[in-house]
Amino acid sequence: MSYLFTLLALTQRAVLTLPAGLTAASTLPYVAYQEALIPILRNIEQGDSLQQAMTPYNRLFPPLCTTDSRRRRNRRAGQRV
Repeated sequence: MSYLFTLLALTQRAVLTLPAGLTAASTLPYVAYQEALIPILRNIEQGDSLQQAMTPYNRLFPPLCTTDSRRRRNRRAGQRV
């Protein structure tokens, strides 16, 4: 997984768009990520946020990627979500 985020960070530094970075990342040698990144890319191109697009694949991506930041803040504050 760190390879994926490293690759996305490098594409951002190279001033490539998120879809371009995800396209590059879909060439990862890990089949599970390849299969997840294609629909994630498609959903982003249709207007979803990266978090929304990654949520169905929460088994592959940590909660930081798939949980709404407001929900995380409310949980830390002890508020019910």
